Amino acid sequence: MNKQAKVEKVLKCRTIPPGQLCIYKALLEGPPEGLRLPQLAATNDRSVQEMQSTLGALGSRVTQCLKTVPGSPSRLLIHKDGHRYRLAPELLSFIQATPSLQAALRDNPMSKFHRHTKKAWKFCWNDQATGGQLQEFERKQQDLQ
Repeated sequence: MNKQAKVEKVLKCRTIPPGQLCIYKALLEGPPEGLRLPQLAATNDRSVQEMQSTLGALGSRVTQCLKTVPGSPSRLLIHKDGHRYRLAPELLSFIQATPSLQAALRDNPMSKFHRHTKKAWKFCWNDQATGGQLQEFERKQQDLQ
């Protein structure tokens, strides 16, 4: 399976949670050279530690969807050049080729995906996983801490 097919499989394997949408949106809208971790965290209403956990969850998603991934699994989707993070070219291509996901990221404020809000939004795929839409949900009280 080539890298583009792996990215598609990981993105479509299940709903995309708000923390991962935050990362994609921030990097999509950020400068081409990418964002440093503190900048990425600040744009996402997260502390640096929370952002590291969110990146770890992204790596877990890759590992769970592909079963085995050598090295740092989140690198399939997010490249780290020195101290800057940016979208992998294959992820950027996938977002651009999926109009509903691109619109969800482009047309909605970052606050819909913030960590410390009672209501948040996730991206749910349609039955054929050819597109989808944002769906609102309420976080549990313990998740807001």
